[in-house]
Amino acid sequence: EKMFDSTCLHKFFWDYTAKAGIDSTSIRWPLTFPPGKGSCTLLSGLGVPDIKGGLGRYTFFSSAKPDKSKEGWEKIIQLSFKGNVAKTIISGPSISGLTGTKDSAIQLEVTRVGDNKLFLKVSGKTIEAEAGQWTDWVSMEFSGGALRKVSGIGRFYIVSVKPETGIYLSPLQVNPLDPCFVISRRDDYAAELAKNIGGPYHTLGIPEDTKPVNEGVLDDDAFISMCDDIMNEREKMLEYGLNNFKEGVFSFVIDTTDRIQHMFWRFLDKEHPLYTKEGEKRYGGVIRDYYKRVDKIVGEVVSGHVDEKTLLIICSDHGFTNFRKSVHVNRWLIENGFMALKSEPDPDDRDGGALFRNVDWKKTSAYSLGFSSIYLNLKGRESNGIVELGEVKGLKDKIQKGLTTFLDSKTNGRVVRNVYRAEDIYSGKYVDNSPELIIGFESGYRISWQTAIGGTPNGVLVPNNKKWSGDHIVDPEIVPGVLFSNVKIKSVAPRGVDIAPTVLTAVGIKPDKSMSGKSLI
Repeated sequence: EKMFDSTCLHKFFWDYTAKAGIDSTSIRWPLTFPPGKGSCTLLSGLGVPDIKGGLGRYTFFSSAKPDKSKEGWEKIIQLSFKGNVAKTIISGPSISGLTGTKDSAIQLEVTRVGDNKLFLKVSGKTIEAEAGQWTDWVSMEFSGGALRKVSGIGRFYIVSVKPETGIYLSPLQVNPLDPCFVISRRDDYAAELAKNIGGPYHTLGIPEDTKPVNEGVLDDDAFISMCDDIMNEREKMLEYGLNNFKEGVFSFVIDTTDRIQHMFWRFLDKEHPLYTKEGEKRYGGVIRDYYKRVDKIVGEVVSGHVDEKTLLIICSDHGFTNFRKSVHVNRWLIENGFMALKSEPDPDDRDGGALFRNVDWKKTSAYSLGFSSIYLNLKGRESNGIVELGEVKGLKDKIQKGLTTFLDSKTNGRVVRNVYRAEDIYSGKYVDNSPELIIGFESGYRISWQTAIGGTPNGVLVPNNKKWSGDHIVDPEIVPGVLFSNVKIKSVAPRGVDIAPTVLTAVGIKPDKSMSGKSLI
């Protein structure tokens, strides 16, 4: 309920400009869901869920029996063929009824034609596709309960037809032509874009689905093809948006470069566990090629839409670096006496006892949750807190010293560059809501996926054997962002918080006193 509460929204620079009567458009900016209300034109970006209310979960239909020892097996729906035909269901949003809550569903019929082709029958449509092909968007309508219908869209990718049939289905996304919840400001702007760029498009906050690549469902070529399609949509949105914009404030986000770097950094880093010479030869230029593509887009914007009266700002909030080893920070806390377990996690549990299932809170003074955060088990704040107020400083000193002197026994290099205290980097109300300590890792290291969800697996440093091989959740000194402007700026070290006051200053609005940054012009 809170997620959809518009009172939780941040205030963005276009909210100020639109209120001042300045035409303002923003497309795919992060943290703009729900889109809220106001007179600006907006399409929500990072944060938009799928039609089930999640971050986006794919489905894999396979005639092969699921291997429960492999990551992602729970996403597999087994196909049972009678002759060349198999029937199954696609699960949709949960609906509540007199007998409880259950997932809505629609039928999917799969027909094999020869060794390389399938016919997919779903929602009254028959789609023909071959192995190695993506289908167009398929609209699907699910029951939402009480005579309500929920419209979603998805794309299929045919992984294989024979000897085993494998079909990937993307996360079911909000249909921009018939949104089941509002993803734009004006309400009809999502549909307007679809009608003017050639049809439905990815609406999920993070549309580049990296999970099936890490879990061995999609190969690198299929992922690149997906990213290419997302970029094509983005370019069409940008072209339509700018061609229908005269003057004011226009902001636009391209973030596929982020996901491309996460997944293909392994071919730039010869020390990554998954690096191969063959991979470098085939995929070593993928990241460079995406930046060249974006550079071309910027050039077209400059030549077609920027004049001497236009302020152009191009910025990225972070860079990238190597991710060779995962750090189980909770296990480090255990080995250094800051956390205790009632029992060790099951060796077959990939998540290492997620959600602190095995933690003995009566003997635990600190724990890690999320990416880079360490919290103290404070008395009066945590339900089983044991750390007294007078112990806080000494405890933080010990953890900070321990982490910054922690060495990788294989390289004899430091794992952690800096450990920051909340009071040194946050201010005001955010200090009370923050972790006590924030870890700034050295290049090559990153907090483990298991630690992020409260797991306590064995081992402190483990090889990163995922294709997700580049990252930026490290010390900020290692991965600075970049800023380009066609107007000379005042600062030699601009910050992300300076963007909003700079935009407001450019259009003649005095920046709000609550803003942390300063105008760069």
